[in-house]
Amino acid sequence: GDLEISQWLCHHEMIEAVHMTGGTATHDAIVWGTGAEQAENKKNNTPVLHKPMTSELGCITPWIISSGTQWTDKELKHHAEHLVMSFVSQNSCNCLSPKLLVLDEDWPQKHVFVEQIKKCLEKAQTPPPYYPGTLDRYSGFQQAYTDAEIELINAPQAKARDHEYGASLPWMLLHLTPQSDPYALQNEAFAPILAIYSIKGG
Repeated sequence: GDLEISQWLCHHEMIEAVHMTGGTATHDAIVWGTGAEQAENKKNNTPVLHKPMTSELGCITPWIISSGTQWTDKELKHHAEHLVMSFVSQNSCNCLSPKLLVLDEDWPQKHVFVEQIKKCLEKAQTPPPYYPGTLDRYSGFQQAYTDAEIELINAPQAKARDHEYGASLPWMLLHLTPQSDPYALQNEAFAPILAIYSIKGG
């Protein structure tokens, strides 16, 4: 449904509680209203929604490979495909999309696994960004990291008509260590970006 239907549902007497997935702006519009009314309602603690409201406002979803893992070539390929499938879904604009792949620097299969991820991404078509602000968030990560930390994966573009939010963006991998800028650990990408974070796990 559209915005009008959503508002009707949120305030319907048979609805006892509201849960949403989305951004802070959407949450505040539902709970506090819009425009000048929103600021006034927040100031006076007078919400327009008079029922319990919970929100999934996104996160930096980690995907962790445990130390000591030993996989066959077939298993490495399978796990890389599984990760990539989760990452590329909806152009990686899902609150549950993997955003932080945590690997043990000393894992003997680390580099092979990362190469498998790259091979999978090279085959995954890049759709145009459908979600508002994707390009701005993508640019923010490009500005936060050096060229040496950023790897863009050339993949075929999905056949789609021009989208109002711009052309397809390459899949971006960030190669990070504990010495890297913590930007990717503190900001949800909500864009086609995966940070690969290598630590000494032992």
